[in-house]
Amino acid sequence: MSDIKAYTNKKGEKLYKFRIYVGLVDGKSKYVNRAGFRTKTEAKKAYQEVKFSAYQGEYRQESNLDVNLRTFGDLYDFWLKQYKNTVRGSSYYVIKKGLDKNVYPYLKINN
Repeated sequence: MSDIKAYTNKKGEKLYKFRIYVGLVDGKSKYVNRAGFRTKTEAKKAYQEVKFSAYQGEYRQESNLDVNLRTFGDLYDFWLKQYKNTVRGSSYYVIKKGLDKNVYPYLKINN
């Protein structure tokens, strides 16, 4: 477990810490940090518990997808509004133009 690291606190004591990736939350990578373990064995045990919790979905975000989306066009509009807030205007324009020209004519979506 290379994620477990030894460090020395202000009192000069050797302690252990770890950082583990548990998934995406609000579109960003989520990590859990724990520190202050007196032994490496304690750190390994806590590491495994956090890893198991992440596997069970404890850190998974709930979907904010609107249940009223009935068609692919509804999903497109919903996604496009969300996407627009996360990128620059030029990126938004290029993606929207590409989708409108190359994807939606084949799906028979009228936007």
